[in-house]
Amino acid sequence: MIIKNLIILFLLTTASFGQNLKPEDVLDKVKENFAKVNDYEVNVTIKVDVNFLKVPESNATIFYKKPDKIRLKSEGFALLPKEGLNFSPYSFLQGDYTSIFDKDQEVDGRPCYSVKIIPLGDRGDLILTTLLVD
Repeated sequence: MIIKNLIILFLLTTASFGQNLKPEDVLDKVKENFAKVNDYEVNVTIKVDVNFLKVPESNATIFYKKPDKIRLKSEGFALLPKEGLNFSPYSFLQGDYTSIFDKDQEVDGRPCYSVKIIPLGDRGDLILTTLLVD
């Protein structure tokens, strides 16, 4: 009886390990889907979260055209990152990196994975990227 229970416990544990989703699987799917995108237009709200700067939120539109053309259109002032408008999820996933699941969360009522991407080696000023993937 004990051996039978141990075998059942082992099979259940092994089955549950096989169903775990890895962050690499999610990011591979992001790369696969983004490779199909030729262009897009997205409305964004830019919020600067720096203690010593008080900058009001601004609205803008970002235009993307494959392979790497990005343009920002904004009414008024928009503070941008030093490295420019490289918002392509595909660019974050080039080269060597490690990834971990952060948490599951909802964005506009849709369940999303929060995946942290940490580049390995010397990749400029980028230290950590968080992608929300639905």
